[in-house]
Order: sequence, then structure tokens, then C-alpha cells
Amino acid sequence: MAIKSVWLDESEDECLCCGGCEAICPEVFEAPEKMLVKKCVNYDLYEDKIKEAAQDCPTGTIKYD
Repeated sequence: MAIKSVWLDESEDECLCCGGCEAICPEVFEAPEKMLVKKCVNYDLYEDKIKEAAQDCPTGTIKYD
């Protein structure tokens, strides 16, 4: 499955900005003050790391398709 987009879904919980996603996949995630998904990234190259970051997210706000 090729990942086409990555985003934050904060409809239920807000990102805690814990930095876990950035530690797992700094190529895609950045957490300066608030977690950001970097633009213009080929998500296919980091598919496993994106999935791991989403799975490990304590609030479940990282989504992808």
C-alpha cells in the first residue's frame, strides 16, 4: 500500500507534542512547538516508519492513507 497523505486528526484528542513521531521518523514529522507533517516528502520511502509513528502515537492523532 502506497501512502499518499499523512495528517493530524485532532477531532477527538489533541497532539501532545511528545516528540515520539519525530524520534521515529524525522524525515516526515517535526515537533517544534506543535507537531507538523512535512510537505513535499515522498511518503513511500518512509511507509514503515509512518505506520510505526501512527501506531505509537499516545493520542492516535496521526492518520494516513
